[in-house]
Amino acid sequence: MMRYLAPMYVEYVAIEILSGALRGVGDCWCPMVICLLGVCVLRVSWILIAVPLKRDMYTIMFSYPLTWITTTILFIIYYLFFGKLKLSKAKEAKN
Repeated sequence: MMRYLAPMYVEYVAIEILSGALRGVGDCWCPMVICLLGVCVLRVSWILIAVPLKRDMYTIMFSYPLTWITTTILFIIYYLFFGKLKLSKAKEAKN
């Protein structure tokens, strides 16, 4: 399990960094929802759908990198385009 999951653990670190950065600028609801959907709902959905199709330990272990990568991508999109920091910079540029 360590050989399989350890290289992908960097993605989890990215989730924590981006989530903390967004919370640091006062944006707390969207990071919470992104984490809830990306890590919790997607992982449970994967387990409910994929595990009955292929009963294997690797199918279960794949849920971790899958949810980490998906959530990191969602955080990057939100951070770059929709975060409070981005919106406040856009307002300042207009003034």
